[in-house]
Amino acid sequence: MSSASEAILNLRGMGAFIPYARIEDLVRKTGEAVIAVDESALNLVRLWAKKRGYGVTQVSPGVLRITASAMPATEEVAEELLLEIADREWDSELSKKLSDISTVVEIVLKAPILYRGRIDKAEIGRIVRRKGTLLLRFHIGASDYFFAVRGARVIAAASVGAPLNPMQARNVLQTALKDKNASITVYDISSI
Repeated sequence: MSSASEAILNLRGMGAFIPYARIEDLVRKTGEAVIAVDESALNLVRLWAKKRGYGVTQVSPGVLRITASAMPATEEVAEELLLEIADREWDSELSKKLSDISTVVEIVLKAPILYRGRIDKAEIGRIVRRKGTLLLRFHIGASDYFFAVRGARVIAAASVGAPLNPMQARNVLQTALKDKNASITVYDISSI
């Protein structure tokens, strides 16, 4: 599902008569467009977007995200770090705990740091393949996001004061990998 703040352009019921100019305007203005189309039009929209050089990811059945650059889809980006967003194993309670600043402070004070710095995909990929549970803290702009990772699978995520759902976690991951100024700290929380 998409976040509540994300506007979806509903083009269902139009079949193959998609207003591509409208989608293109949205992508130019905002960098992306999230659209809902009939199942029969999904492949047409994907083909159009790829020919234009846009990135395309499926958000949910019948809903596509079209981005200004043909950056790899979120799942492909996650693969670069060897991370998988575990939709079926998502732990909403843990996400809620990670959104509590006192819980996060307690964890980061106790847990050993395995890596800190700019996002180095190869190094982080090596670290997340380790057994045990990790806490990844992404610092993007003025915000911090916390990902609980077990066996290279993201099982929970939050920002301070707000638990995230799997789609929001994918979006944060994609943003972190695009942002050259983003940093990450990896904590080993297996023994906590």
